[in-house]
Amino acid sequence: MICLAIETSCDDTSVSILEFEESSSFEHIVSTTTVLSTITSSQITTHAKYGGVIPELGARLHTTNFQPVLSEALKIACEKINISQDNFWRQLDLIAVTNEPGLNSALKVGIEQAKALQYYINHNYNNNVAMIKVNHLKGHIASSFLENGKIVESPFPHLHLLVSGGNTQILRLDSWHNSTIIGKTVDDAVGECYDKTARMLGFKYPGGVSLARTADLERGNYIGLNKAMVKESLNTSFSGLKTQVRYITQSTQIEGFEYERYLEQSEIEDLINCNADQLNPKLKFIKQACISIQEVCTEQLVRKIKNAIVSLEPKSLGLSGGVSANLLLRQEFSTLGYSLHKPHLKYTGDNAAMIGLAGILDYLLKIKN
Repeated sequence: MICLAIETSCDDTSVSILEFEESSSFEHIVSTTTVLSTITSSQITTHAKYGGVIPELGARLHTTNFQPVLSEALKIACEKINISQDNFWRQLDLIAVTNEPGLNSALKVGIEQAKALQYYINHNYNNNVAMIKVNHLKGHIASSFLENGKIVESPFPHLHLLVSGGNTQILRLDSWHNSTIIGKTVDDAVGECYDKTARMLGFKYPGGVSLARTADLERGNYIGLNKAMVKESLNTSFSGLKTQVRYITQSTQIEGFEYERYLEQSEIEDLINCNADQLNPKLKFIKQACISIQEVCTEQLVRKIKNAIVSLEPKSLGLSGGVSANLLLRQEFSTLGYSLHKPHLKYTGDNAAMIGLAGILDYLLKIKN
């Protein structure tokens, strides 16, 4: 069976084509689903000029980019399974498309394209292709199981940390279609905190990636940031950390440093490639600030997961979302002593492959059954 998936929730236009087997078993579905192609067109360069995503501009770019992205994904998939494009449309079983959450104008582009494709296929190829709308966050959860080999035993109950630019959630999954949010941010998401503190230090949007690359796997709290949410609640908070960093960066007297003054590319390369002691005072301060921010963010997330493990006794752990690409976070999760499901780095950001697997699971485990 074949699924075509569409993701346009924010600033990435993505199309993926997946091959899957019909089954009522979660383990069998995720173990046998194959990604034939995934093509993603990023809008970061355009939105970086404005310091963040402009929704209406993003929607127009989705409209422009969708057809070339679809054509390339279709070409690659057809070559892999050695069929013509006409036969592909005749054999297509499912269209999965993100419908929430996200930017309304961006989501609408993907949904309308999915509807148009469904109409075109069913009326021109004597097909009866189904369409399913997929929650973007379920897509991220699915990414942790995508192309990760055969799952011998059920991963449930499964404890999952979803960390992205807009969401920080701790979930318990008793099955694919039975999940409960047991902890979430009370203010900023961790990815939002990374991006905003990175901007204070001089990194252009989206700065969180540059902050993490600068910090790498180094440990330390050089600028004396406070721990947050030290009580037993599983909720998280990152707004106070952001405020601390603002006060520190606005008041520092480090020679050459200016609050929110963008760094040169050569300076960013030095930050990534050099130890703090090899840098001038300005860059040393920025590098140590990056390490400190990552340290306290990671400490809070891991502490909350450890608390959840004690109370929930899960069979497995999961990690997903854009921030799941963070190397220190991945390293810390791998030491917790549980079977860990995490996405390949190529599936940590927004992509249609994760929407495809989530759609396949929803379709086979909920709708068909």
